[in-house]
Amino acid sequence: MSRLIMPYTFDLAKVTEALGSGSPELHQRLNTKSGEPQARAARALIDGKSTRRESAADTIHAFEAICLALGRMLPNAGLYESDALEQASEQLEVLGLDDVSPITIISNGSPIPLPSVEDYPMVGNATHEACLKAWDLIKDNPPQSSDSAVDQIFITVYDYLELAVAWESGLIGFCY
Repeated sequence: MSRLIMPYTFDLAKVTEALGSGSPELHQRLNTKSGEPQARAARALIDGKSTRRESAADTIHAFEAICLALGRMLPNAGLYESDALEQASEQLEVLGLDDVSPITIISNGSPIPLPSVEDYPMVGNATHEACLKAWDLIKDNPPQSSDSAVDQIFITVYDYLELAVAWESGLIGFCY
């Protein structure tokens, strides 16, 4: 089984500041005047109103759109194979990098309260502090694997951490 993972760098302070702000610029960027369920959910999040009328999935998709508008999408080419994803995450946890493993970044929950879903989409995040700590552990000695799929995931995580540190951001991932 493969998963679609959409990773981003994001500044949690900037995102939480935008939620409930009523920002006209953010409304315009996300075209929240549309009557679509995700647009309504985005409008409610930006205006600080309840999203109870919208499905949990639409609200999570709307939050993802806000993260994209305020952050940066990262390449996800190495993050499709689920067996390798789980193996890489397990090996990163052994190295003390469980806060930034791919499984954590897509499944440990949202940094803000969102409605829960039973299955997909999943959301997870790593704070900027967790990215800094992990980067300090691996910047001079990146993890490696003899399994090319796992090694590709290690390279991807290394790149994500380098960018998160350079851009003073955390990581957030959505999985479908």
